[in-house]
Amino acid sequence: PLFVLATNHSTGVAKALFAELKRFCDQAGYHRVVLETSTLQADAHGRLYPSLGFEPVKVKPLFGNVKSTSFALKLSKTD
Repeated sequence: PLFVLATNHSTGVAKALFAELKRFCDQAGYHRVVLETSTLQADAHGRLYPSLGFEPVKVKPLFGNVKSTSFALKLSKTD
């Protein structure tokens, strides 16, 4: 799980965490990252995730009975 406390919102912490996640995934050769997030994170759905390049996608929920929304980020292929 990835979580930033409300007291740290709008400080760049989330963007730094996602930048490190993207760097790790690029290095590992992944082509896509799928983020499954609670529907309670509406602010992040509308602003944070799109600003990071994530787009809404439909995938089978990983957490069963939790209402969620999924976003995907396409990664560039690594050499």
